[in-house]
This record gives sequence, structure tokens and C-alpha cells, in this order.
Amino acid sequence: MGVGGVAALGAIMLLLNLTIGLLDFNPAGLTDPPRDKTMPKMNNENAAQLVTHLSHPNGWWRDTAQQLLVLKQDKSVVPTLKKMVTDTKGDVIPRMHALWTLEGLNSLDAALTRDMMKDANPRMKIQAIRASETLYKAGDKSFAADY
Repeated sequence: MGVGGVAALGAIMLLLNLTIGLLDFNPAGLTDPPRDKTMPKMNNENAAQLVTHLSHPNGWWRDTAQQLLVLKQDKSVVPTLKKMVTDTKGDVIPRMHALWTLEGLNSLDAALTRDMMKDANPRMKIQAIRASETLYKAGDKSFAADY
């Protein structure tokens, strides 16, 4: 095998190792935040505790907390969820989870949804429009003019 073949083989081995994760390739020197190794115990948590997980950096925690909140149908957290939705200084992902949790609890109201349709964040606007469809299908035809 010539010099070119050895170089090509080395490049292929490097690419293969990067692909299967044996080597870390990080040209910008960026580091991921440390992984939360806390074992979730959400089945034993009350609704208020579950709401706090809607802001967790890990999507699995957020999704699971939202599912459990909807399954439990505990409406005591509705005021907290509405506050989360309207917190424009907060991250948009927990706000979207809060919006859809309200929808799953049948506690989404037209006024809040309309406010979110005017939100500065386009991602929030999209979610509000989608959530408004639930209200429209449930009989709130006032959204017809908004579409």
C-alpha cells in the first residue's frame, strides 16, 4: 500500500471513530452542559412539583411531566401554568409545554390563546394558533375571524 493509501485509510479510520463515538470532535471547543443524572420519581410527585419539570433542560423530563399532569387532571396548577405561558422573559419551550398542558387539562381559554397569538416569539404564535383549533372545534367560533 502506498503513502496515499495509508493516508486514506487513516482518514477513514478517523471518520469511523468519530461516527461511532469513540472520539469526540469539537472544532469550536464547545462543551455540553453536564448531564443531570438525577433519577426521576415523577409518579410520586404532586401536580405542583410536576409543573417545575416543564422547565427542565431535558426534553424527556418535560414531556413526561406534561403527560402526567394531563393524566392526573389536577386543575390546581392552572394559575401557575397560565403564569408560565405569559412569562415572555422566560424560555419559549417551557411556555409551550405549559400552553399544551392547559389544553390537555381543558383549561385553555380564548383570551389567553388570543394573547399568545400576538406574542413576540413566532414559535409561541404558531403553538397558540394550533391550540386555538381545539377551542374552535369545541364550539368557540369566535376564532373564525382570527384565521
